[in-house]
Amino acid sequence: MTETAQPEPDAEPGRADLVAERAVRPMIEDLGYTLLDVEYKPGGARGVLKLVVDRPGGLSVDDCAAISRRAGDLIDVYLDLAGPYHLEVTSPGLTRALRRPAEFAHFAGRRVKVVCPGFEVPGGVVIGRLEGLVGEDVAVEVDGEQVLVPGDQTKRVRLCPEGFE
Repeated sequence: MTETAQPEPDAEPGRADLVAERAVRPMIEDLGYTLLDVEYKPGGARGVLKLVVDRPGGLSVDDCAAISRRAGDLIDVYLDLAGPYHLEVTSPGLTRALRRPAEFAHFAGRRVKVVCPGFEVPGGVVIGRLEGLVGEDVAVEVDGEQVLVPGDQTKRVRLCPEGFE
């Protein structure tokens, strides 16, 4: 396993999430995981930096702990969060909302619920297998047919395992 070059600490002043993502993504991918999202929320006494990580078969608590130790070391070196922070490493969760194009590609083939109030479907909801994005539109297979939900009519897309309608 090789360590990849890391960014300078002030590569994106004011965007701790982007700097953290650049600092930890190579390490996480070298370990065989996929970094899906990074969120930083400054707080009173402590900010919260959340890394959402996945891999085929899911994550264990031991996986999260190992990533947290390695990521914490990198973040401490490459990112000045102007005070103490709490690092969370988590799996995407069973009903994660999909926001980034990379998430749509990562979760292709999984069952999703698309809330689309302006789209002409019963109840403004499409449930089916995610095919991915086609331009700005969300492609979902429903009963063997592809349904393209226009991006401008899509309010939310969530993973939707059986029984979670």
